[in-house]
Formats: sequence, C-alpha cells, structure tokens
Amino acid sequence: MVCLNTGRILEQYGQKVIYLSQKSQNNEPLGVDRYFYEAPRNVVERFIFDYYNWRSKKCLRKLVVAEKPDIAHIHELGNISDSILPVLKKHNIPVVLTVHDYHLVCPVSHFLDKYGNTCEKCIDKHFSKCIRYSCYKGSRLKSLLLTSQFLFRRKFYSPFNYLSGVVFVSRFSQNKNLEHEKKFCEIKHRIIYNSAIDHTNDNQISKGNYFLYFGRLSYEKGVDVLIRAFSKIHTLNLKVVGTGPLENQLKEMAADSTNIEFTGFKTGRELSDLISHSSFVIIPSVCYENNPMAIVEAYSFGKPVIGADSGAIPEIVTSSTGYLFKKNNVESLVNTLKDANSISEEDYNSLSNGAKLYFREHFSETRYYAELMSFYKLVLNHKDIDGYDNK
Repeated sequence: MVCLNTGRILEQYGQKVIYLSQKSQNNEPLGVDRYFYEAPRNVVERFIFDYYNWRSKKCLRKLVVAEKPDIAHIHELGNISDSILPVLKKHNIPVVLTVHDYHLVCPVSHFLDKYGNTCEKCIDKHFSKCIRYSCYKGSRLKSLLLTSQFLFRRKFYSPFNYLSGVVFVSRFSQNKNLEHEKKFCEIKHRIIYNSAIDHTNDNQISKGNYFLYFGRLSYEKGVDVLIRAFSKIHTLNLKVVGTGPLENQLKEMAADSTNIEFTGFKTGRELSDLISHSSFVIIPSVCYENNPMAIVEAYSFGKPVIGADSGAIPEIVTSSTGYLFKKNNVESLVNTLKDANSISEEDYNSLSNGAKLYFREHFSETRYYAELMSFYKLVLNHKDIDGYDNK
C-alpha cells in the first residue's frame, strides 16, 4: 500500500514511476506490469527465491537498460530478493530503502518470540537464538530456514553494501534499527512519515456507533486482545475488517458475542465508508509498530485512535488525537474503551479536530512529496530532478 501511495504521489507531481514486482491476481490494476516477473511455479522455486530470485533480477536488467532510472526506491525486497541489488550498483543507480519493519536486524522481522512476547535477544548478533527459541511460528525447523535466509542475505547481498539512503517511517523505527545495527549510521537516513489521501475536508465528522479494527488478522496485531475485551462489554459494538491466519480462531473466540462483526477484506469506497462511520479506530498491536497505515488513514477521516502503547504508536497517538492502553492487557483496553465511549460530543469533536490537524501537519501528501524529493536530491548529491525545485 505504501509503495503504491508513493508512486501515485510522485506521478501526481509529474515524476515518471516504473514498477518492479511479482505478477499476481491480487495486484492492483496499475496497467504498468511490463516489468513484472512470474511467481515461483512450485515449492522448490519458492524456497530458492527466498535466497536468490533470478527472474526479478532479469526483469530489473531489462528495466534499467530500457528506462534508465535516476533512482531506485525499494519498499519491500521480500520475494524480489536482495539479488537485484548488484544490478542497480553495476548501473550506478542510487538505492533508497523505506524500512517498514525490522527485517534487516531480526530474522522474524518484528521482535516477537513464539509466545508473542517482545524479544530482542539477538541484539548481540547471535541470530542462532532465533532457532534455539523457535521464534518463527513456534517451529524450530521454520526458524532454522528463516534464519539461514537472513544470514545468507547478510553474507552475500547485504543491503548495507548497496544502499544510498534509508527512509524510516517513525523516530521509534529509526532508533530501534540503529540500536541493533550501527551500519545504518554510515548511510544517509531520514524520518518521513507515511501518507494517505486527505479526507479531512469531507463532510462534518460525527461519532459513529461502532469501534473499528482494519488490518491483518495475525498474532502480532493483537486482535485476540481486542476480541477478549469486547467479549466483556457487550454494550459496545466492534467491526473487524480484514483476513489473515487467525481469522477462524478469532471468529470462534467471538462466537458468543453478538456485538462483534467480521466483515472480511474491504478496500476502496467500502473501507472508506467503514472508517468514516466509525467512532474510534483501534490499533491493539503487541509488536513494535512503526507507523501503522491504519492510524494515518483514520486521521485522514478525522477519526481518533485507541492504540496500544507499543512501538511508535505513542509517538503518533497523543492526548489530542485519541487514547493509549497497555499493550496485551485486556483490562486496560476495556477501561479505555469505556472512557472513550463516555466522552461528550464536544470532547469527541476536539479529538476529531486534533486527528485532522495531526494528519495535515505530519501525513499530508504535500509534505510527503517535499520531504521525499528533498531526500532523493540529497542521495543523488543534489542532481536535478525534472519537475522539482528544492530551493
């Protein structure tokens, strides 16, 4: 999502954007897939691509020769794999990476152990602890495979040898990554918050009659804490939007709670309507969130947020824009929900206006474009980019 937002904003200001990604039926209909590569055909290819993806590398070579880009901006290496990095270096194309998680410093990328507890045991660079404690899905074998991929990339295609610039999406993200890897200090880096389409000037915001969660239904998102909280207060309604590996388990947990509704995956106008008609958007994550797009989008509609005091959430959810509760603590969330539900219309409007103001000051597309282009020019050693004046 952030990758597409970045491309859309750049194009909106007259920049030419070329995408490199894997072909998928779930891709957005961009109409720019001439450099998209075929997905792995079987389990063996999928396993190999996690180490080295020759298809993405081949497509990138074609793109570089044909399009001659000024800069490459990576949002997710994933199945593209770090194998593309030498191609960019060979052609002297500066590489900027937006760091959305902790995949460069933690094998499982989110600093959680198999129990969902915060784990930073690998800060001493002994990544074997990920295997010893079966951090990935509680499986020692899966943890072994994931750690081997992590170490392979660091050994043969370490991004630190190829990156010209790094974008962190929050101060917390910057500090935590630098704490675990000093090599970040050797690369130009900047904090640039995520952005979204501005809806703050839409119709008058009103307090809806339900709380809203939208996002992935997985253990690091803390949705189970959310379900347990609303199971204790049947007078408040919750809509859960999204899919994920815990979907069936969460539905079973909520089976006796008529105040909890699962809507499935929503996007576009359907998701916008759900956000705009809600009272509060809830971010119950137990992991170190960096800058959740759910918060950015909630603020874009003037919706206050109830967030766990984890990661960068306290950095962007303030007393002027919502509430914080103790992460992974059902009682703390229950009490916070009751407080939020009982506020006056005047106080709710104050929080709503605070969310709008925070969005305009920190998450607007104008600000995002200016800060991103300024950083591009820094990485390019002030090389001019058509359509942008950095004076």
